[in-house]
Amino acid sequence: MSIVKLRKKVRKQIKLRLFGKTYEMGSFMGIVFWIIVIIFLAGTYYMYGPGGDTGGPEQQATGRKVTKLVATVDGRPIARMQYEGRLYYAERMQQQSDVTRMRYLKSDVLNSLIDLQLKTAAARAEGIKVSGAEISAKKDEFVDQMIETQYSDQALLHKVLKQRNISLDELKRELRSSDRMPNDSAMREQITFEKLQEGIEGQVQVSEAEVKDSYREVRARHILVSADKILEEAQAEADAAAATDGEGGETEAPAAPVMTEEQAKQKAREMAIDLKKQIDEGADFAALATERSHDPGSAMNGGDLDWFTRDRMIKEFSDVAFTLKPGEVSEPVESSFGIHIIKVEETREQLPEDFEENKAQYTEEVTSKLKSQAWASYEEDLRKAADIEIIDPELKAYELLNEDPTGAASAAAELLAAAMEADPDSTSARYELAMLMDRGGQRDPAIEIMMELAESNQAAQSPQIRLQLGKMLKEADRNEEAVDHLKSASDWAQGFDYQNYFVHMELQRLFEEMGVAEESTKEQQWIDDFSEQMQQNNAMGSPGVIN
Repeated sequence: MSIVKLRKKVRKQIKLRLFGKTYEMGSFMGIVFWIIVIIFLAGTYYMYGPGGDTGGPEQQATGRKVTKLVATVDGRPIARMQYEGRLYYAERMQQQSDVTRMRYLKSDVLNSLIDLQLKTAAARAEGIKVSGAEISAKKDEFVDQMIETQYSDQALLHKVLKQRNISLDELKRELRSSDRMPNDSAMREQITFEKLQEGIEGQVQVSEAEVKDSYREVRARHILVSADKILEEAQAEADAAAATDGEGGETEAPAAPVMTEEQAKQKAREMAIDLKKQIDEGADFAALATERSHDPGSAMNGGDLDWFTRDRMIKEFSDVAFTLKPGEVSEPVESSFGIHIIKVEETREQLPEDFEENKAQYTEEVTSKLKSQAWASYEEDLRKAADIEIIDPELKAYELLNEDPTGAASAAAELLAAAMEADPDSTSARYELAMLMDRGGQRDPAIEIMMELAESNQAAQSPQIRLQLGKMLKEADRNEEAVDHLKSASDWAQGFDYQNYFVHMELQRLFEEMGVAEESTKEQQWIDDFSEQMQQNNAMGSPGVIN
């Protein structure tokens, strides 16, 4: 059949006669087109659910009974479809999926959506609007960035334009209409947040005195009282006491949590008050720091932190340290690290030699730094003032564990169990529950969950899961099974990248401890091969990942 006849055949209108009536179905090519469209729409519905509903991805897997909302921010919903869509793309951005780190990825995705809600509401309250002209200008800017990134060499750009026989303006129009260009909604969102940030940063005004103050230095000592350290020590003592029962027999189960995080914080406050009292009564600050401080880096030097500028320390610490005169000791100061008692030894001003000559440049540097700090504080204040409710049980469990790893363990375990029941395919919920159970002395149930996880379609090829299971089995004196799973971890961690490198480092250590010399040697050989390849890559200027 000739090409001409074929064209006529595919373009011919197809007619269908049903129940005495004739229906025109269109051309063959038209029918094929609409079939493709229908298949695409059906696939989209299957993957993401019906439009305009807060459902969607939760219907992907059979048996999922998850909530349609994952959280609310001041009453405004964050839909599961939106959350799982972002999570999908976040996973794709990673070179490898690591079930053992999924908890942190999921929390990061949720936090980004919470921030999106907060900034959107803040921009609306500020009356920020974005015009079509601004969106168009931003697209032009985006196109220029794409060209600059792809054709950093102007000679290469001119060569490509000549080969394709197009002008620069034609290339720009092509890029503007490509799928690499964000849609108007994404552009509007980006411009809106840029305007919000510019408004906050625009309020920062820096005087010459403030610029000079940024070069002021303090030499101080501190004593750190850490609630985390108190909690850790108390739990270690309880575990040691539980290791021997009343008859002197051994037991594997550690003690139940002995105090909550809040109780540990209260004890830290009491200890800090007592230390300050001893100092006021004449106790030597450096000696107390050496004996009692929970900061190992400075304790050995009597708490000496050497010289530092205001921006070198966290705000709570610097705000107090830079108000003290030499010889003065602060009241207890709380920060994210714990509770500090600060003693200032000396102060000095270290202005650059060319300060007067390049005052404008130094002012700009300090202003830029203070603007960044102002924006970060604004974002933090938005979150503190918001009413955030996390509905999804798995994400709620992670929030509790972030706030109180020990005290919230029981409640988190219940939430993770509920998450597993709602979504049987949630590998991260299973893994985190197994880890909680193992830390709580329920090793056999933890191993059972990890066994099921290691055989699941989602995690069967995860070297991290096999490694963790092997470690649990080793601790349970099930060495033969442990070796099998550790070998599997090695088999699945073959690509030369740093994620697999750390797996093989741990495997080498474990096999050596277990006396499995042959496997330990194999792991060392992999490590040596990896190191050699990295050296070759560095010599060639290549990144440290081999595909």
